[in-house]
Amino acid sequence: MVLIDNKLDFKLFKNNNLKINKNGIAYSKKNDRILFELDNNVFKLLMQDGHFELEKESNDNIFKLNQEKATIYLKEHDLLLPIIVEGFSISNNNNKYIITYQLETDDEHTTIEIIL
Repeated sequence: MVLIDNKLDFKLFKNNNLKINKNGIAYSKKNDRILFELDNNVFKLLMQDGHFELEKESNDNIFKLNQEKATIYLKEHDLLLPIIVEGFSISNNNNKYIITYQLETDDEHTTIEIIL
């Protein structure tokens, strides 16, 4: 049994408009990988030696994002679709991670803020 006593705060913005704001989310950390669950989605965040990867798994798809590319896997159709990343930035200041990206398929840029 693994006891999780770490908490994080999560915010998601679309074009600087706050869409999701959740505080006190339990998470686990193993090596450089952070795992947490939010609204029935499992998130995995990897930040290691300048490499970043975010994965969000829901009941019907898996979305993956890194500096160079994004993909979405549609489980029902067993189909993997590439998505062009048109812009990407990440910063970490005292365990406050800010990830901003623009996907070709999205009219708005997305910013995710995670505070450990």
